Amino acid sequence: METPVREERRSTSSSSGKPLQTINVPADDVIESGPSSPLLVRVSVFETEPNETTKLHHAPSTLIGKTDDDDFPPIKTFSDAKFVCMVESSKLWEIAAPIAFNILCNYGVNSFTSIFVGHIGDLELSAVAISLSVVSNFSFGFLLGMASALETLCGQAFGAGQIEMLGVYMQRSWLILIGTCFCLLPLYVYATPLLILLGQEPQIAEISGKFTAQIIPQVFALAINFPTKKFLQSQSKVGILAWIGFVALTLHIFILHLFINVFKWGLNGAAAAFVASAWGIAIAQLVYVVGWCKDGWRGLSWLAFQDVWPFLKLSFASAVMLCLEIWYFMTIIVLTGHLEDPVLAVGSLSICMNINGWEGMLFIGINAAISVRVSNELGSGHPRAAKYSVIVTVIESLFIGVNGFASAFDRATEASLQRFILPEFLWRIKKWLGLGLEVSLNRSLGEIEGYLDAVINTRKQELLSQQESGVQGHDDLLSRFMKKKDQKGQSYSEGFLRHVALNFILAGRDTSSVALSWFFWLVMTHPTVEEKIVREICSVLMETRGSDVSSWTEEPLGFDEVDRLVYLKAALSETLRLYPSVPEDSKHVVNDDILPDGTFVPAGSSVTYSIYAAGRMKTTWGEDCLEFKPERWISPEDGKFVNHDQYRFVAFNAGPRICLGKDLAYLQMKTIAAAVLLRHRLTVAPGHKVEQKMSLTLFMKKGLVVNVHKRNLEGIVKSRVSTEINDVVAAGLNGKCKGVIGEGVSSVNAAVAVAV
Repeated sequence: METPVREERRSTSSSSGKPLQTINVPADDVIESGPSSPLLVRVSVFETEPNETTKLHHAPSTLIGKTDDDDFPPIKTFSDAKFVCMVESSKLWEIAAPIAFNILCNYGVNSFTSIFVGHIGDLELSAVAISLSVVSNFSFGFLLGMASALETLCGQAFGAGQIEMLGVYMQRSWLILIGTCFCLLPLYVYATPLLILLGQEPQIAEISGKFTAQIIPQVFALAINFPTKKFLQSQSKVGILAWIGFVALTLHIFILHLFINVFKWGLNGAAAAFVASAWGIAIAQLVYVVGWCKDGWRGLSWLAFQDVWPFLKLSFASAVMLCLEIWYFMTIIVLTGHLEDPVLAVGSLSICMNINGWEGMLFIGINAAISVRVSNELGSGHPRAAKYSVIVTVIESLFIGVNGFASAFDRATEASLQRFILPEFLWRIKKWLGLGLEVSLNRSLGEIEGYLDAVINTRKQELLSQQESGVQGHDDLLSRFMKKKDQKGQSYSEGFLRHVALNFILAGRDTSSVALSWFFWLVMTHPTVEEKIVREICSVLMETRGSDVSSWTEEPLGFDEVDRLVYLKAALSETLRLYPSVPEDSKHVVNDDILPDGTFVPAGSSVTYSIYAAGRMKTTWGEDCLEFKPERWISPEDGKFVNHDQYRFVAFNAGPRICLGKDLAYLQMKTIAAAVLLRHRLTVAPGHKVEQKMSLTLFMKKGLVVNVHKRNLEGIVKSRVSTEINDVVAAGLNGKCKGVIGEGVSSVNAAVAVAV
């Protein structure tokens, strides 16, 4: 029987870190994947002094079979693939989760600084937003990119067993990044004139320049922070990074409160807290490296000054690749300063960008984790393990979004919104270069089209099967379009069907849900309206379903029942007047035209109008235009619903391009609203604040949080009976004829029977 062996490599610390010799020795301990299947173990040992060795720092993971080089063998069965997926997933998230948490905490230092400054004043918030989003983020992105080269080098050195070179690489990166900091200093010193040159308000630029100058020490902290972090990440020592980030963020919030709210130091206190937190993180990481990473840290070395130029070129290339996306956000903030109210615009957009930044932290953690995994495995000579790491990471990243179509739809919507914000030439350049959200838009549209193609193909197969069997099946809109022929007698193309399906999804995905959210909130804050709606629903059901109250909630309301809910439709229309699901719209001018008020619009231009504002104009809706009054939609003569002029109420567009799904939307909203209000009474949760969110759709910023109470239908019926009795008595006292009174009494008796 062949004796299991392990491979040892030895090298001296005075060398460049390359192994001097490789020997095979009997293995005392053999990792086994089964009772009789010993595996080879590669052990790397490095000499610090003659006959003195360090501890083992790296060993391959348990493998699915025996290979000569300890790499994963090719996957041949599903069990092999499952095993590799489990092993790589475990390794990935052990690294990714702490890194993502650390990045979230570090990013929170910026965010909480802006939050606390926002309590000082709007002008101060805008100034700090410019400073952090433009100058500080510029430096942050460039330095992080420069340090990213270290991630690859350290990861491969660690995997190859050249652990003592990690400290040398880290020191070399310190030198390069500190030199870069001095090159960036003019941005901090001359921030005020530079911001004015870029078109910022002088007052904002002046305050921003002072704050920027005060946070100069922070940029040098990053020069220590980033290489130290890459040093630890390459060895998978990420738990300490998570703890340092958490403690630093907690202390930062406390220091901000102390300096701003207690000591009243204003922006000076915010700058001091910002710098203190940055250096606190850098020093904490450095202390851990020096005190607990003896294998990688052998003290300061002259080797750090060797091969600086190749290292610099690699760092600069990494910086350019990483910075394009970060600088894109910076450009948006700069352009916002040109808007009519720059103080409000810059402050508001900076908050939006902060939120957007938080959302991306998880994937930055995954990105760092896969970089560590791949570089470690390549350094160890495990190309298949590196490949499997990438495959598993890509698959899991895709599955993070539970609904791929919904996620793609959201990304496409976000990217489309950016096109409204950015100048046309800028987003066209980004599209041509394949940068930023334009890449996401193209990718998301591809996912959407793939989903729609699958739906269309499935429906075609179903229709074909129904024709062969003679069974009547789907009769929905998509099926009707598939059965219909065009003017030439041909079936519609798949591209046409895809666009039709997408239009219906676009029209109904968020608009109805958003409208219902605002409807329920308005109804909860107007109890009289709620009472009228519930009474109307009960009246219709009493006539259509009889006296058994329990039967009212067994099935949804039918088409005829929903159609009779006039007051409910009025309340929904009033909701859409005040809170339209799509708050603004744009039209592209094909030919030169003159608007009714005499305004000339040239061909090729775009006209944007506010649907939100149109529903709140006194000239159109009267002095009570801001009040929620469903009665304005009901005729006082016959109690029927009043369809206002479509150019007055434009929530569903107007003219030839009016929304095709208008009636479908009303049917959907009335059905859902009636089902909820019939069964439950809703109240806004204590402390919940309802705010609007800037988007293509008028979402609630934090949603609508409610408490749900069961509706007492019997009580409503009894109340209705009492009302009818009073009406009958009043009719008798007013001298009505005997026949009318008799009919009224009969009606009351029937109602009483229902109540009993």
